[in-house]
Amino acid sequence: MKTILYGCGRNLEKFFAEYTLGHDVVAIVDRNEDKHGIYKGINVIGLEQLSKLEFDKLLVTIDDYTVCLNDLAKLNIPNEKINIPYRGGHMWKDVKIVPLYGGGLKCDFDGVKFLVKNKSDLGVMNSIFVYNSWDFYINKKCTVIDIGMNIGLASLFFANMNIVDEVYGYEPFPMTYEDALNNFKLNPTISRKIQALNYGLSDIDSTLTCLYNPEYTTNMRTDNEKRKHGFNEISVNIQLKDSYEVLKDILNTDKITVLKLDCEGAEYSIMRRLDESGLLAKIDMILAETHDGKENMLKEILKDNNFIYFDNYAGDYEQLGFLYAVKNR
Repeated sequence: MKTILYGCGRNLEKFFAEYTLGHDVVAIVDRNEDKHGIYKGINVIGLEQLSKLEFDKLLVTIDDYTVCLNDLAKLNIPNEKINIPYRGGHMWKDVKIVPLYGGGLKCDFDGVKFLVKNKSDLGVMNSIFVYNSWDFYINKKCTVIDIGMNIGLASLFFANMNIVDEVYGYEPFPMTYEDALNNFKLNPTISRKIQALNYGLSDIDSTLTCLYNPEYTTNMRTDNEKRKHGFNEISVNIQLKDSYEVLKDILNTDKITVLKLDCEGAEYSIMRRLDESGLLAKIDMILAETHDGKENMLKEILKDNNFIYFDNYAGDYEQLGFLYAVKNR
């Protein structure tokens, strides 16, 4: 199969090792003229030469699909020739990512459909559907509690799993919540498993006025003093509810429960409340993104509640990491 690789950057070596078996790589395309030349005996060329080549597949090696797909759309490269190879632990058989007129992407991972509006959404997609940050496996049916639902991609990922019976998703920011509902509408079958709620969880009930930037929905916090993006922001009112009062009935079951936390620093107040109320004992698995360099606080709570855990720090971001924990029964 005659194949083109798009991108001559940091991922290229890995793609040669893992994805080119059975492919006849005829060229590598890169926008950067400084990289044009020869790589392992293969010509590295500019975009303007791509239309002159005959090929069956184009494999995308770069992380920012937006740039690549917009380039290829301008060159009228057929979508069926473009492939974004799987890079994580969950094997997707059929991936379609199509640029939309006016911006954004229409995405389809084995029938799980959603819209990506900006780079913030793209980062969420990469984390969940490419790098599998929230993937897990257990041999029994379970319930997933998705705190920090954002635009709904994690809830869709969970709902698509056969082992998941139901998903409870919590998102306090109204515009982000509406984006999640729109993504759920694209998936009428699996979204029946999802109960989406337009409020966040905390240690007490409260109504707050927070800063909101629709271009950076992954960084929205309920503590304004720690916000990082101070431009194009608007003030919005959000509702937070006591995590114990919200979750006590959901957790009053013998079914296995998985708790996912991605709530930009609010995980600490939520975990303290669940710990102090005794409700943490009802949870079997925790998948958490940690913030502000305070993950040791969560580790102490996990130890006290007989969880086995490991962490995975997010590259150059010292204040950000992932913590995965399983109850030691």
